[in-house]
Amino acid sequence: MKIEILSEQPAMLGEGIFFDDETKDIYWLDILNSKLYRKNIINEEIPVQEFDVGDMPSSILEVSDDVITFIDRTGLCEFNIKEQVYNTILLTPYSGQSEIFRANDGVKLNNGLVLYGTMQIEPDNKKGSLICCSKENIISHIHNEIFIPNSFIEVDDKVIISDSLIGEAFVYSINNGELERKGLWSNFSSCVGTPDGGCLDMQGNIYLAFWDGHAIYKFDSDGKVLGKIELPVPRPTNCVVVGSSLYVTSAMVGLSEIELEEYPKSGHLLKVELGESK
Repeated sequence: MKIEILSEQPAMLGEGIFFDDETKDIYWLDILNSKLYRKNIINEEIPVQEFDVGDMPSSILEVSDDVITFIDRTGLCEFNIKEQVYNTILLTPYSGQSEIFRANDGVKLNNGLVLYGTMQIEPDNKKGSLICCSKENIISHIHNEIFIPNSFIEVDDKVIISDSLIGEAFVYSINNGELERKGLWSNFSSCVGTPDGGCLDMQGNIYLAFWDGHAIYKFDSDGKVLGKIELPVPRPTNCVVVGSSLYVTSAMVGLSEIELEEYPKSGHLLKVELGESK
């Protein structure tokens, strides 16, 4: 399986990958260094563009013309690339000590609402929350039901959300913005590592990155493992399928010098040509 590096510089904690089908640009973030990156996948000779943006930006929700909608530690935000203007448009309603929490993963739903999660910056058995909102107001806010919310994959009338701390994923229904946990989707007992970000392909299959698992796992909509894509990085964080390729963000944070020497692609954006997964 062919794997390429598309980024010039590694991210400390790469995340939030998003593909703009109109411009054929891949966007992704470095949470810890508050960076936004853009790379055109048609003309790969064009260098990666880098922007300083936000306060620990973690998930890109939408790209429309020059405006990037994303979440960061402050809340729901927009960044105009052309004008280099950043605005927080809706504050996250943290409970307790807001300085020790941040937003993590999220998604813009098909109904136009935004669903995202919060977590403690240094997890210590402190639970996060799930928030459903429009650009104008918070619709629902669930506290203390999840530790580290990840994945946020909308499938038909449900959303699959992983809890990275406990290594399980749950199915949620959303009715007029109100969230309800419906049950367990998978406990990932057959997978190595812990679930992170993921994506849906055109056939309805789900790809999930596994932190410390050196791999992306492929599932059907019921949570059955269909395959495994092994990667040259210990900590893949998120992915998106574009045509016959899988684009993967990764992290180098927390790896020792010896590990970074062994896995020099860590932190980079990877392009994986999809073939028959194992």
